[in-house]
Formats: sequence, C-alpha cells, structure tokens
Amino acid sequence: MALGNLAAEPENHDSMVELGGIDALILLLRQGCCVEQELDSGRYAAFALSNLAANANHRKRLVDEGVVEPLVALACSDSPDVQRQALAALRGICIAPEHRPTVVKLGILDPLVLMARSDNMDILREVAAALNCLSSTEENKAE
Repeated sequence: MALGNLAAEPENHDSMVELGGIDALILLLRQGCCVEQELDSGRYAAFALSNLAANANHRKRLVDEGVVEPLVALACSDSPDVQRQALAALRGICIAPEHRPTVVKLGILDPLVLMARSDNMDILREVAAALNCLSSTEENKAE
C-alpha cells in the first residue's frame, strides 16, 4: 500500500521508476494473481500502477516491462476491489492510443466481458471507460 500512496503523488513517479519500482510492483502483481492469500498485494500493486499509468512519461515503460499480462490475470480475480484496481491500471495505460492494440492482444477483452456482467457500479464504470478507450483505435475494431 505504501508504494500506491507514494505513486499517488506525481512528483514521486520518476524516482519510483528509476529505483526499480515497476519491477517490485510486477512481482507483487504476480504473487497476487497466483496466491489467494496475496490478493491484497496484487490489489495494492495495481493501485500503484494505476497512479503511475496516469503519467504519460511512464506508460511505455510500464508496457515494455511487462505489467499488462499480470494486470489482465489479476482482473480475472473474483474480488471486485481487485478487479477494479487492475482495470483502472489497464485503462490508464490505454489512455495512450499506441498501447491499445497491445493491451487487446494481451487479453484485456476476456476480463472486460466477465466484468461487464457485474452488479457493481464502480466496476461497470471502469469497463465502460476501458471499452470506450479501446474502441477508438481502428486496429481494435477488428477484434
């Protein structure tokens, strides 16, 4: 949670990235995806990544360092809080049009379809925002 709180402040983003924060967050994501007892770790890592993804200077690095696949896996969790945080991070990455096709190719559509069935209004807002973002790229319209 501490990394998420640090990432909430844009002035901390450069330091976090330069000091290896993305690698640490990916490790937490992978633990959160695979070990039920570590689900909170994954949620907090996704929260931090959603804050970093809000910074246009770091989106490419997030994608290049491999955050998309573990975020997609985390979005398939049964926990609405975990789903929402993972989707918020993915949506943040998708703000940049150049990353939208990559995120689709790496599997975001499956969890979006699953989450679209939710009764949770926060989840439905995230799904709608992500689909809106993804659908505005010609390459994704064929998917």
